[in-house]
Amino acid sequence: MNTQFQTLFSVNIAHGYYSNACQDFGFVVPEETAQLLKNRKLLARTREGVFYLLYESDETETPLISAEGVTLRFGLLLLNPFFSNITQGTFDPLSSVLFYRNLTDVNALNPAEDMAIDDLSAPLQKEGLWGVIDVTVDSSFYTAAPDFEIAFDAKGEILKYYIVATNYTETEFNQLSVADAGFTEDARPEVTFTKVSAGGFLSDDISPELLGDSTAQIVLFKSQTAIARQEKARKKIQLSKNGSVLMTHLPQPGTDRPHSDLIIQVSKP
Repeated sequence: MNTQFQTLFSVNIAHGYYSNACQDFGFVVPEETAQLLKNRKLLARTREGVFYLLYESDETETPLISAEGVTLRFGLLLLNPFFSNITQGTFDPLSSVLFYRNLTDVNALNPAEDMAIDDLSAPLQKEGLWGVIDVTVDSSFYTAAPDFEIAFDAKGEILKYYIVATNYTETEFNQLSVADAGFTEDARPEVTFTKVSAGGFLSDDISPELLGDSTAQIVLFKSQTAIARQEKARKKIQLSKNGSVLMTHLPQPGTDRPHSDLIIQVSKP
């Protein structure tokens, strides 16, 4: 008899920051689960950030040993140390983890619950563990394998460009502007900016005294709404002077930046 492997279910991590698959997590198979997989002729595999559980079958895709009714537990291990910089919401993994189960609908994971770290088995009590996934296998999995998804929203915040100019006349400095000229090309909403003089900075803005000495002229261009972080930079957010483009593509915050505060230095000889 020839045997083969079929997908029993998969778990995908979706994140609004990424253009493609999110690969910020690894999947941990604790010892108790590993024994269950062995007993039921199941295999766990991860490919491009997606976790797959496979079952061994005969030529008709009938499982050699059914896992119906069995609950399988896996750990979700955070691999990206900058994950909180790009993810909406806050969560402290030092005292608890997020717990996902397919309770209400066998083909979908319920919203995350909090689980105390002390309630975990020893193999899962490790640094960086973000979540725990319990999947109870239903008989329907063998005819239509569910694609479970855990989704995260990209962090949204005000995008701020602090322009620090040296050797500019007052007229030239007042001609500086920041505008989004690439929203049509990118097929996305336009990012609009408000110009704020140094005297109008708020408490959550960087203090002008920290941006330059007494000879520097400082102005802030801040987005009028919160802008979601994204892996693919928005094109043609431009710095101009009197209509002439000085910088075609202003930088945007990377994963290593906790805030969207960007300092741009411009000067004339």
